[in-house]
Amino acid sequence: MAQGEVVRLLTETICKVLGISKQKLMSESRHKRNVEGRKIFSSIIKKIIPEITYTKIGIHLNRNHATILSLRDKHNWEYKYIFEYAKLYDRCYNLFMDRYVKVDVTEDIEIRLTKYDQRHEKKNE
Repeated sequence: MAQGEVVRLLTETICKVLGISKQKLMSESRHKRNVEGRKIFSSIIKKIIPEITYTKIGIHLNRNHATILSLRDKHNWEYKYIFEYAKLYDRCYNLFMDRYVKVDVTEDIEIRLTKYDQRHEKKNE
């Protein structure tokens, strides 16, 4: 899936879960739900696409990179200490992953076992 498509689908998912519009997510509003949406978006997108820059995330949310770094820090603290926020984040993340990111666990396990076998064969030679 292309980066732009991931951004679009993640935005839609978060807006649906939080009950806000895309315009509110990207607005200047400091309403709690809108800010939570920005924190959740910036955290999930960085987790899914590690190579995306904070500047690119900021462009999508109409913010600068320093604001995105601040959102990241606030997310980390709130996820650890505020149960309601953690629940919201998990709902957004799990819904997005279940709907749009298909992971074949069986294939992943087979790949890991093959790599494990190869390493042990080399050690035994």
